[in-house]
Amino acid sequence: MMRVALSLALVALQTLHLTIARVSLTPPDRKLEITGSVSEVHLNNLQNGYDIIPTTNVGGPNGVEGLAGTGSVVFDETDGVKFLLGGQQNTNTAYYQFSGATIGNWFDCARGSFAFTVKSSHSWAARQGLADHYLFYTQDDGGIVALFVIRVFASSPNRLKFEYGVCGSGTEFDVDAGQEDVVFGSGVSLAVEGIWNSSTNSFSLKFNGSEVQSFFYNPTTMNWGSQSQFILGANGGGSTGYNSLDEYLKNFILRSLS
Repeated sequence: MMRVALSLALVALQTLHLTIARVSLTPPDRKLEITGSVSEVHLNNLQNGYDIIPTTNVGGPNGVEGLAGTGSVVFDETDGVKFLLGGQQNTNTAYYQFSGATIGNWFDCARGSFAFTVKSSHSWAARQGLADHYLFYTQDDGGIVALFVIRVFASSPNRLKFEYGVCGSGTEFDVDAGQEDVVFGSGVSLAVEGIWNSSTNSFSLKFNGSEVQSFFYNPTTMNWGSQSQFILGANGGGSTGYNSLDEYLKNFILRSLS
């Protein structure tokens, strides 16, 4: 009996250690983490309206899959998730949608960051014939407050742009002419990080760990409520589902750095 009791105690201790180890893997500043794995879809069911359960979710809502027509969510074990079919339409589209006032728990407008890796599906030549691609879109009850968009700006010559911002303050970054395929050509994975600090009025955008742009950050007062939404993989608001992201996305993270 003593040996059995000791064995049970050892198993319990090992389980406790394993639980502590698992908990410690999530940094305390991490508010939202969506890895892009199919395991984040409830019952692995790829149908409209099924729950999206983020890997890390501190104080925010779970989401739902948005699927319309022939739109689909596609997963890759290495590269993450992408949302088809893309383009300036929402008849055949896919995205993740989160709704409600508790979205505000993910966004620390005083000091925070977003980070993700996105893998390009298009060469620069092909992208110039495509519509915008929305990586994420967020609005409070008063309107748009945060986004990241991959777009082509029609000019002479055309330019590859990344539009981004949080808490009502944002700008655009232009890729140097001739560097479009180097930065984000077909098959290129780009690690993106945005870091903001209201006490210094600074916002830094980093590609692959190096700062590519900074701007004067001046956040507005948020009005999180029942109409607030966070869309991953497409445009939102009155255009929900438009411009879906047909490029693989993984490890989307929002942090509070206050």
